[in-house]
Amino acid sequence: MRLLLDTHIFIWAGSSPDRLNASCRAAIVEPSNDVFVSAVTAWEMAIKASLGRLDLTFPLEQTEQVVTRRHGLMG
Repeated sequence: MRLLLDTHIFIWAGSSPDRLNASCRAAIVEPSNDVFVSAVTAWEMAIKASLGRLDLTFPLEQTEQVVTRRHGLMG
């Protein structure tokens, strides 16, 4: 299955995976699924961070690495 994460799901997956329901977390970490994030997500996050509406606990450049560490989402 192909999954396209919207911005808030992408942020939650990387910073607060407990905010996602179990089926959503399972779909994201399922190795047979292809998980995608739009380039617009990085743009939206950068804008929100610059306006003080998004406090990232890690640098924006590392967001993709945090979310793609599949083991980190579940535990």
